[in-house]
Amino acid sequence: MRKQIVLVLLFAAALTLAFRISVEREFLYLFWTPVLCALSLIFLLMKKRVWFVMTASAILFSMIYKGITQNLWWSSAFYFAAFLIMAYLIERIHFRANLENKMHGTVFDKSRKSLILMKRRFKKEETKIQNFQEQVDSLTRLFEAAKDFNVCLTFENLLETVRKSVLSFLRCKQMRLLLLPSDIVGSSGRGHSIAENKSERWLKNKKFTKQELSELKKISDIYKIETRGQADEYGFLFGEEDLHYPLWIFPLKIENNVIALLFLEGAREKDFYQFQIIAGQLALQIQKTLLYEKVHSLSLFDGLTQVSVRRHFEERIDEELRRSFGFNFKVALLMLDLDHFKLVNDRFGHLVGDRILRGVADIIRNQTRTIDLVGRFGGEEFIVMLPDTDRTGGLEVAERIRSAVAKKRFKVYDGEIRVTVSIGVAFFPDNLGIMEKDEYSSSWKQALIDLADSALYLAKDDGRNQVKAADK
Repeated sequence: MRKQIVLVLLFAAALTLAFRISVEREFLYLFWTPVLCALSLIFLLMKKRVWFVMTASAILFSMIYKGITQNLWWSSAFYFAAFLIMAYLIERIHFRANLENKMHGTVFDKSRKSLILMKRRFKKEETKIQNFQEQVDSLTRLFEAAKDFNVCLTFENLLETVRKSVLSFLRCKQMRLLLLPSDIVGSSGRGHSIAENKSERWLKNKKFTKQELSELKKISDIYKIETRGQADEYGFLFGEEDLHYPLWIFPLKIENNVIALLFLEGAREKDFYQFQIIAGQLALQIQKTLLYEKVHSLSLFDGLTQVSVRRHFEERIDEELRRSFGFNFKVALLMLDLDHFKLVNDRFGHLVGDRILRGVADIIRNQTRTIDLVGRFGGEEFIVMLPDTDRTGGLEVAERIRSAVAKKRFKVYDGEIRVTVSIGVAFFPDNLGIMEKDEYSSSWKQALIDLADSALYLAKDDGRNQVKAADK
């Protein structure tokens, strides 16, 4: 732009000099015409085309008038032609500059658009890579969580693993697990808290009827609850609780049998498939842990009477005697045997005998405390350990058991029968004479059991249905 303005000024100066040489006496005209030419060319540069036409027309009429009045046609035509050539050159230069600018702008725009598209594509691909990396990380975590599941042998360990391994990267407001009745679980549902929530009361105190449990077992597909109205369909399950939506219900199935329900409140939609994988893994692990608990329970408790088996009882009594010796506590040990039980089996059959054994075991549990240990010692023999119980207390418990069994009427087919028990009682440490001993001896356990057994046979020899205490 500066070069063009300088060019205009030089042209005006040259035109002024030329007019001055040709017409020396008309100074004002010679001054006005070059200035008008310069203004006209400046208007051309500024793209003021209307002003350019007006000033160029004024110059033309001025030169025509000059040619007529002073007969200077050739000089006027020459100068006006020079003016037109100058205007043409300026226009061409200006047009080429605009064209180059446009071409440069077009190339720049194309480059800028291409760059924007490339950035968008890069951002899109980067997002895909990030999503893929997140999926890989989630699958890796799920794999690690599945490995952690495999080492869980108890249900409590399994829940703790879910809390630590799964909920560290899969978020939700609340997570609950409800075990439904099955051959493994038992006859009633059990609720458990996994995520931190306010549903402990619901989990611990909720009891379901058979009809309600039947409705829950019908949930065979994943169910999504988005409103309170939908949740009211399971009003017996949630009550008046404030729920977080969406609420997902995942049925945990083994061989098309629903063994548990997993409730997720406020979980993210993008985590749905990962929770679905976790639900499948949980179903397998719940089956494994419950089977382990059942097998473990069978190894500790008698399957018929649900009291401790002899091996487990002897382990526990050894622990209790060691503790009682250390703290100078007393222990009473009861040995019970059903009187003439063989005759009952021979007359009514073993099914009736098993029913009587279960009934006697229930009576013993009802007459003892929670801290007392009841075990099945043999076919029709039971053994009871009463921690922190002296001679008087042990004899009172034994007499309550004997009396309750004697009063009990067992239904047999169309009739009723009664059974009695003989009980021998031994006392620790009174019957062992170890008051001055400084160290515990593992032989004391068997000695105490032998004393209680000897007292039991004294009761049988003395007529049965009575309690005998071991001699000091």
